[in-house]
Amino acid sequence: MLVLLIIFMVITPMLQNKVRSTWRKVDNTTTCQDADKEDAIVVAITRSGDVFLGQNKVAVVNLAAWFATGL
Repeated sequence: MLVLLIIFMVITPMLQNKVRSTWRKVDNTTTCQDADKEDAIVVAITRSGDVFLGQNKVAVVNLAAWFATGL
């Protein structure tokens, strides 16, 4: 039982390593049915202009190349 507690204590902080973002409110929304699937790709742009692909910070030039090659 103690081993499980230790495992959860070690793993839980690792699950929180996501980029925080706030969503803008818009009038004309479109629902994307596949957005919540496991293989969805998340691109986030911060207020300072940093671009994240998933949890990794990338340059805009590299992001365009990534989509062009499908890597």
